[in-house]
Amino acid sequence: MHAKSQVFEKFKNLEGALVAGIVREQVQGALHVDLGEVTGVLPEAEAIPGERFQPGERIDAYLVEAVVTPAGVTARLSRAAPMFLVRVFENAVPEIREGAVAIQAVAREAGSRAKLALRALVPGLDPIETCAGVGGAQVRRVTEQLHGETVDLVRFSEDIEAFAREALLPLRVRTVSVDHEAHALRVKLALLQRPMSHAQRSQHVRLACSLTGWNIELQS
Repeated sequence: MHAKSQVFEKFKNLEGALVAGIVREQVQGALHVDLGEVTGVLPEAEAIPGERFQPGERIDAYLVEAVVTPAGVTARLSRAAPMFLVRVFENAVPEIREGAVAIQAVAREAGSRAKLALRALVPGLDPIETCAGVGGAQVRRVTEQLHGETVDLVRFSEDIEAFAREALLPLRVRTVSVDHEAHALRVKLALLQRPMSHAQRSQHVRLACSLTGWNIELQS
């Protein structure tokens, strides 16, 4: 019992961190992952849509929670959680680990697209260029780990109008009207826009809403 308690405490302290393991098997849609001292369980709903892992493959995941069951200690895992993306990006970008750039917010539709709001903590440092890397190399490494999920880097601002304009990119914004009482932004888009489908435009708006924490209404 004492050993079980020690294992639980060890993995309890790892909650919120990335862990690596080996896929053991799939049971009723959930991946069972060998994490050494415990088994991690990645439910189908917490996997990135479309990704497939075979027994024996290495896998990284976000440790959501360590729980004690009659069979022993189990770790609940996720790859779809927004914080999985945050941890992967922290690992990929030294400037984030070193405290030069902070991730202020994240919005994600796993397997499709995500937006990260970045803020420089060092004067004169451009957070977007720094985190993208030379030729976007650091973002590409993250995208590869996410099986092709697109990651947009967004410049954070305390000014909600400026932040919303950045969060909505590549949509070009003409005007932003701020309604503080309703916690809403009424946005008119520029007439000239990059060609994209209605579904793509809607996704950018949804993610921008989640990233800023404000309701964004497009007006004609």
